Amino acid sequence: MSSNNGLVKFNKTDHHLEIFYEEDGLPHSEFNQWAHFQDEQGQLYLGGVQGLIRFDPDTIKWKDNNGLFPIQIKDIKVYDRDNTLNFQTTRSAIDLAEITSIPANSHRVEIQLSVPYYGNKKVNRLWRTSISHPEWIAEASDKVVLYVPDFGQQDFEIKAYLAGQRHLSKSLTFRFCMPIPFYRSWWFITSAVIAILFLTV
Repeated sequence: MSSNNGLVKFNKTDHHLEIFYEEDGLPHSEFNQWAHFQDEQGQLYLGGVQGLIRFDPDTIKWKDNNGLFPIQIKDIKVYDRDNTLNFQTTRSAIDLAEITSIPANSHRVEIQLSVPYYGNKKVNRLWRTSISHPEWIAEASDKVVLYVPDFGQQDFEIKAYLAGQRHLSKSLTFRFCMPIPFYRSWWFITSAVIAILFLTV
């Protein structure tokens, strides 16, 4: 569906909404509301403020020579045990080549994903982490939630595929690190043990 702020993908089965913008590959993000039509061949026609757009969702131009879409991380939100948002970063601020540090008191990490696929087939995701979840986990939603992430550095890897078909995207790896609290560091534990032994002598 077209709107005045992006192209809306609506799943009639689970009522899930996903909105695509210019950063997802569209020529522009402002469309005339309800100005959309799909012909008998499945091609979509969308009316926007910059003219008419026509494309076939099942044969939309692939992003690389292997026929794979680039899965993207739209934003990352980190919450503490009180469900307070204590860290957030958006796509423009995410550098996949760098290590993103998250607060040591983090309890839940939400990673919002996007795959610029406009067809009618259901998109599934597979994800894993290098420490806490080393095996691939299937995820139907475009949001992955990690509860109580492990301390230290680890990689989060994600890829997408169409149900019953081959992979839709290349794997994307995002590296993050949750520093070890001082009270769990070796020097603090060693110091505490020495202090206890000194007091008991």
